[in-house]
Amino acid sequence: MLLGIGSSGPQVAEGWHGQRFERQLERTRDYVAVVRRALARDRLAYDGETLTLPLPNGPGKALRLTIAPVQERVPILLAALGPENTRLAGEIADGLLPMLVSPAHLSAQRDWLEEGAARGGRSLERFVVAPQLLACVDDDLDAARDAMRPTLALYIGGMGSRDRNYYNRLVARQGFEDAAAQIADLYLDGRRRDAAAAIPPS
Repeated sequence: MLLGIGSSGPQVAEGWHGQRFERQLERTRDYVAVVRRALARDRLAYDGETLTLPLPNGPGKALRLTIAPVQERVPILLAALGPENTRLAGEIADGLLPMLVSPAHLSAQRDWLEEGAARGGRSLERFVVAPQLLACVDDDLDAARDAMRPTLALYIGGMGSRDRNYYNRLVARQGFEDAAAQIADLYLDGRRRDAAAAIPPS
């Protein structure tokens, strides 16, 4: 088993989980540390930047799992799009889950991973990179692209606000800044089909 973890974004964190979307690097670092301790069946006494277990001055106590994982160690992969989260993955995780990957920009991600690994005093020798790839198999290249457009438009245009969409920033960093801005404007104005049509063919 590989365990994938990601901090999501402000809309999901605040609209679905009821938590302010803030201090995500610290929160992710704490979360990974706690999950690792839990899977190791340690008693969960933890005092981090964003998380304290058990909560002070209450009835909680340091607990541990009553079941043991089959694997001795469950690898943790971090979902990361930007440079800081990618560096954090290199520093503390066993792998990276990138999305909307452009082969031409993988070298930048590799550099960020290496910077994080150096910060953590570790090697990337067994580090796993498992990108999520959107694909459609079709003899008609235009039809295959059109099948992918609505999903891409959702991420580039709809997974955030005008000023805070990490997928949009990712695409802009890869050289599609004008298209990313146009797709977001169209999508957030309710013109989803136009946003999908605005996605460049390559």
